[in-house]
Amino acid sequence: MRTSKEAAYESLEKLARIYREYIAKQLKLIKDYNKGAPDKAMFSKILKNYESSLQKYLPVVTAQAKIYWDLGNYEMVEQILKSPDLQDLFCESPIWKINLGHACFIQETNFKESINYYMDVYNSSSDILSVPASCIANLCVSLIMVQRNEEAQEIIKRIEEEETKAMQANPELQLFHVCIVNIIVGTLYCAKSNYEFGIGRIIVSFQNFHKRMNMDTWYYAKRCFLSLIENLSKQIMIIPDKLYLELVNFLDNADKYGKNITTQIIDTTGEGLEKYTVSSEARLLKKMLLRLKNFNN
Repeated sequence: MRTSKEAAYESLEKLARIYREYIAKQLKLIKDYNKGAPDKAMFSKILKNYESSLQKYLPVVTAQAKIYWDLGNYEMVEQILKSPDLQDLFCESPIWKINLGHACFIQETNFKESINYYMDVYNSSSDILSVPASCIANLCVSLIMVQRNEEAQEIIKRIEEEETKAMQANPELQLFHVCIVNIIVGTLYCAKSNYEFGIGRIIVSFQNFHKRMNMDTWYYAKRCFLSLIENLSKQIMIIPDKLYLELVNFLDNADKYGKNITTQIIDTTGEGLEKYTVSSEARLLKKMLLRLKNFNN
């Protein structure tokens, strides 16, 4: 019996086959016109149809790859995106490069290749803030994983400068590139048990607290805080008093600015909403930290 995902993949494959056949016909027409003296109006129409079909074909293939992504079969995602016809058609597409970069990155075995795809997108962009934050963040992590820390620092410095310029031009603008990159880099170091540096990066990511704190950024930050608290409670590590103080100050700010930021997608008309805010969770985390500090002392 076929699963819903198998049925979905087959349906997408039928659609993809239609686009492949149409694209092949358009390519043949383009080659035929190039051999002679083409009718400019007709040639322009063929090119427009070809480019339009490419724009429609890529989301179909990406949707096929996502089916395997959701199943955790990242090697299959990479295989789909690296098929020869896709490489020929989309070798200049930032979307294709970013998705293939993600497929290589998440396997944690081929950071050098993920760097190549991410770096192509980064270097070819005239507006660095138009590049998805996840792409830049994963690029920085990949560089760190292959001991190219200085390059990662240069990229972070550049996006900090670009964000500063953009916010000076428009003080009401909300930008999250620097925040997301620092959170992901900080998470990497926390995962490697370097909590002092990792938590430091996360705290830095929330400069301009009121502009960078939301449900998503808080979610990834608090995961690292909870991981630290778990290790402290098991007494398998200690942290300096300075880090305790920085964390408490950070959580005080989260309490101050997070009163109206919910942490779950819920029916906000019901009772007990307060326990689902950044503010309430920050107070709880602070309470845990202070209790652990007193216990360890």
